[in-house]
Amino acid sequence: MVRKRRSAQDMDSQYGMLLDVFYQMLLKTLPTGGAGVQSEPCQLPFGALPWKAEVHLVLFVHRVVGLEQGIYILVRNFTHKEALQKVMRPEFVWEKPEGCPSNLPLYKLYQGDCRDLAARLSCHQVFPLVFLSCMILPIAR
Repeated sequence: MVRKRRSAQDMDSQYGMLLDVFYQMLLKTLPTGGAGVQSEPCQLPFGALPWKAEVHLVLFVHRVVGLEQGIYILVRNFTHKEALQKVMRPEFVWEKPEGCPSNLPLYKLYQGDCRDLAARLSCHQVFPLVFLSCMILPIAR
């Protein structure tokens, strides 16, 4: 199942994702499962791996109720934050969203409608879905 491509099946352009659901979903991607501050991986499958998180999530948020549209980053290994800030655009704001759980290292980089950019970065594979989704996570190797 992990290697099969999964595409969205049914979306509309009227409803958004609730902020609490969005945060809970992101907490599940952390090696610690959101338990306390970032430390040693303890949530499966991360606790079974011999390395710490090396992949961070850049999200194009469109329709999350209570969260401004824009580009966000989830820093999955807190020791990488400073290095990421140095190599990314200097105009990125790196602000923690208001109401974001303290154990969720999510930062707003840019505020605004980024659906066209998300479609281009996804090689237009999901172009119609970009305008219907709550968020886009382009996958690159």
